[in-house]
Amino acid sequence: MKSIYGTGNFNPRSFDRRPKRKTHMLYMWGIVLFLFAIIAVVLGGLYLFGSTPESFTGERIQFELKGDTSPQTAENSDYTLVITNNEEVAIETLELFIDWPDGAGGEDALAVHFISSLQEATSEANNTWQLGELGIGESKEFKFTSRFMGNANAEIRIPFTVTFKPVGFSSTYIAEHSELFTLGDPTIDLEITGPSVTAAGSEVVLGLRVSGDSLDNEDKDEVIIALHLGNEFTLTSTNPELSEEGVVEWKLSELSQEKGVYLASITAEIDAEVGEKVGLEAHLHLSEDTEAEPFLTTIKQIDIQDASIRVDIEATPAQGKKLQWGERLDYEISVKNTGTYVMRNIVIRMQVPNENLWKSSTLDIGNGGFYESGNVFWDATITGALDSVRPDKTTKLTLSLQTSDKPPRGFAGIPRMVASAEVTAKLGDQEVSVASEELLTNILADVEFDATAWYTSAEGATLGSGPHPPQTGQETTYAIIWTLGPTTSELRDLEFSAKLPSNISWKNDTNYSIGEISFNGSDREVTWKASKVPALELPTDIRFMISITPSSSTSSATRLLENTELKVTDDATAELMEFFGNNLSIGDVE
Repeated sequence: MKSIYGTGNFNPRSFDRRPKRKTHMLYMWGIVLFLFAIIAVVLGGLYLFGSTPESFTGERIQFELKGDTSPQTAENSDYTLVITNNEEVAIETLELFIDWPDGAGGEDALAVHFISSLQEATSEANNTWQLGELGIGESKEFKFTSRFMGNANAEIRIPFTVTFKPVGFSSTYIAEHSELFTLGDPTIDLEITGPSVTAAGSEVVLGLRVSGDSLDNEDKDEVIIALHLGNEFTLTSTNPELSEEGVVEWKLSELSQEKGVYLASITAEIDAEVGEKVGLEAHLHLSEDTEAEPFLTTIKQIDIQDASIRVDIEATPAQGKKLQWGERLDYEISVKNTGTYVMRNIVIRMQVPNENLWKSSTLDIGNGGFYESGNVFWDATITGALDSVRPDKTTKLTLSLQTSDKPPRGFAGIPRMVASAEVTAKLGDQEVSVASEELLTNILADVEFDATAWYTSAEGATLGSGPHPPQTGQETTYAIIWTLGPTTSELRDLEFSAKLPSNISWKNDTNYSIGEISFNGSDREVTWKASKVPALELPTDIRFMISITPSSSTSSATRLLENTELKVTDDATAELMEFFGNNLSIGDVE
């Protein structure tokens, strides 16, 4: 029998097998490492397929807009948007979105209309285009035409957005750009004509004039001219008639046209008290944009005054119908008593034009008037005719002045002599004050021109050829020189023209530095044209050669050129000017 030595306490569990702890630990670490590997693979795949390399930032897409950022209102303007990929990764599925301002943002909102693009839009709203791929360092041009609507000097911003994907990756990125535009002067003119002052209870005729080169590009049925009248106006007639009663508007196609100007008119009675001001507005918009702000608006205000006195002011240029620089202007003020009481204590004040436009030394005031702070005054103490004016009688006052020799340095805008007159008088126990219409007289360019015939120049150089005077059966050539300038202002749409007599030949030998010259053989007219010429301190010459081969004897009266006509438009005032010269004969040749 075997002895067992121990503690003396028998415990059968003391002989159970001990657990294998190291094997369990290895098993658990294996599971953890397996799961970690799976997670690493997943995350690595997401990184590889869902992210871009460090060389791609998404911020190196460059925009450049080529075109006029000061476009004229209501005129089509061409632009090129250049998109450049400066990333180190090519991009694809490039989509351009232009958020056109629609003018629906309130009173000051402006609108930009899409007109056309070389690439067809993928949206009905003409605001989205698919531009395809763009390689590393490559650029893509998007050409489009748009039209801006709004008032001159207003600012409007156009946002451009492109979405794209880097090649080989799934993420979509966005690049944004915006361009600020400042609207220039409208190429469409909208004007309300008619009195700016009128008597209480009177009937007035008001006209609408619409003009501008941009109208040639418009659908005349789509352009709407609307007139908005205050409650003081009662409409009595319109021309053309209205298509809808109570709505004073016309399509452009409904208006009559005179020398490129579309015309409409209304006649209305004004019910307002003396001293009140009444106003009306004219709007120009497209029929499709009736909810948007009009792209052109003009406002006219009429002052209501007493009907007992009428004052008028007239201005007459000394040398012709149109005033030029360096010319005298004669003013006449007429004051008529249209009431039933004798006018007494009469004071007349005339506000004279801007002193920068005329020579102060030339001011000549008639009837005892005096000048003070931009005004000329007459009253009964120095002008006897103003002591009293009986009903239905008229008294007249005069003054004259001379415009400056040329526009002031740095002068901007329309050179215009603005004058008005105001009369205060006592009618019975009532003090009455009335004013005249404001009189506007544009100052047009002073244009020097000449037409001369030459055989030998002033310097002694021979310009012609053959015998001079001409001899029977032999050809003689002469130089005709049209000289333009000096001029005081910029001119546009210039045209010299004259006809050659039937016995004079056109030699097709010309010399000039600006414009274009042509000869029409059917009507034998020589014409030189230039679109625009700046103010000329020195004259410029247009020379062409002619010839004569007499079949019989000639004389000094034999004509070489019929009367020369010069037509120009003063650029500042947009007024046409015409000048006429004498014909040229052999006796005029120098």
